[in-house]
Amino acid sequence: MAARKLISFIIAFSTFILLAGAVLVLAASLQMTIVFRQNVQNDLFDYVPENLPVLLALMAASLLGMFFLYRSRRFRLLCSWRDNGRFRIGKILEGLLVFVLLYGLFLIYAIRGVATNDALQLNGIIGEFMQGNYSALNDAGYLGSYPFQIGYVMIGQILYRIAGPGNFLVYQILNLISIILTVYCLYRITAVVFHSEAAAELMTVLGFGALFYYTYTTFVYNDVWSIFLQTAAMYMQAVYLTEKQASTAHAAEGKTGRCPAFLYEIAAAVLIALGYLLKSNCLIALIAMIIVLLFSILRDLVSGMAGNGKRADLRAALQKTLMIVLLIVMTFGCSRLVNAHYAAAAGLEAMPKGVPTTSYLAMGMMEGEEGKAGWYNGFNVGVYRDHQYDWDAANAASIEQIRSRFADFMSSKRRMVRFYCDKFISQWGDGTCVSLREQELTGRHAENQPAVGSWLTFGTGYRIIGWVMNVYHSLIYLGVVIYCFDLFRRLRALAGVSEAEAMLVIFIIGGMLFHELWEASGRYVIRYYLMMLPLAAYGYSAVFGLTGRHRGENRKAY
Repeated sequence: MAARKLISFIIAFSTFILLAGAVLVLAASLQMTIVFRQNVQNDLFDYVPENLPVLLALMAASLLGMFFLYRSRRFRLLCSWRDNGRFRIGKILEGLLVFVLLYGLFLIYAIRGVATNDALQLNGIIGEFMQGNYSALNDAGYLGSYPFQIGYVMIGQILYRIAGPGNFLVYQILNLISIILTVYCLYRITAVVFHSEAAAELMTVLGFGALFYYTYTTFVYNDVWSIFLQTAAMYMQAVYLTEKQASTAHAAEGKTGRCPAFLYEIAAAVLIALGYLLKSNCLIALIAMIIVLLFSILRDLVSGMAGNGKRADLRAALQKTLMIVLLIVMTFGCSRLVNAHYAAAAGLEAMPKGVPTTSYLAMGMMEGEEGKAGWYNGFNVGVYRDHQYDWDAANAASIEQIRSRFADFMSSKRRMVRFYCDKFISQWGDGTCVSLREQELTGRHAENQPAVGSWLTFGTGYRIIGWVMNVYHSLIYLGVVIYCFDLFRRLRALAGVSEAEAMLVIFIIGGMLFHELWEASGRYVIRYYLMMLPLAAYGYSAVFGLTGRHRGENRKAY
């Protein structure tokens, strides 16, 4: 009982943080919109007053449309259940995937994007590596400062051999495939976590508005690939957690024939390892996955000690402990192997440490250009360069900067609160997630761009898509607020919160807390914003009263 209360408290506290953050973002989005400036080098934005009557009218129309749509019997039949309780791909999901495919192909043709900024530098490094030149790994080289980009370089070398140098069309096609698979994984996550036909249906409907993510089809970088791998890993763990319960129940009944649950967790380990290799931001997902497995282990141990199926519970706890070890070994072992390979190729004893982690934390406490709280200002690489690439000296200077900024904040608590509120809103309050800014940047450098590309990048199309993202942003956060209240209700009633559901909440909260400390960027929150879609879908299904008999199935109450 004490273990159950502890876990329930942790989930409730996490939900409270999520609710507070969602309410803050929703309140801000009703007052202003973040608009990025065009034809500038850096990510500069302005807070533009919101047209509240128009926003509320469009939100109301969208909600009424979803409500009446889902009340229609014909629509409900498009996404029906199989006899064994598993989902099939319904007509609405098929339509969504086709829409994403066509929209992505349209953007690829219209924008004709190319690599810019970091991706452009890395493209040059990939070419150098293919010629046996590893100077970028020297202290003064790009990878000497940012060695975590080596996974992207490795993938780039593979694509270089397959498609030739600088073939950015291949990168964008991989983006599109990753986006389609991510959408499908989100649909499956909604189905597995909530076991609700209504929530899954609403997920497909909400998916049509996720243009902030689909716009990244033309973005030449590794964000989209890593988001897919991370989302797929979390889906596999969600299946593992639910299948583990189901397989145990089937074994008790003498039934067989189910796929062993541990295979899903092995797949999750492989996927999150590859995701982390491409983008270290996947570490937040890994931590959330491990925390939830620890919750499950604690529950199994308590149940086993109580004598209820003692052997089965203890075996389950042992298996989940091994799964945690597998997640850690796979993720960091894969990264170490790749680092060792490139260090040996460059004739180095080990990969360079790169800029200190503390420099990112210090930068996250600084005012950026034109008052952008915690956004990139070049401090991290600057302090490393100024100290002649001496990691210890740069680390000490960064720690001193952190102490100085902390002392400034302590001298004015109001200033500190305002700074971190601005930092939070500037990231989570951007309905575009910097997607239109990145589209404009890559389109601006493209050659032979058709007229429709300019229309999307600078003309009326830009404004229309921006408004769609703006309305969608408020709808999702409203759905998350509703979801949080429903979760509180279920916690009070002990109606059951699944381990997979707890994983989603902890993951989003981890992202919110981490990026309040780290370098700020609206692009970094995409992976968490996407994971809000299943929560918002379930929240709206609870309001519309459509979860019906499926509420509470396949759940394990804490």
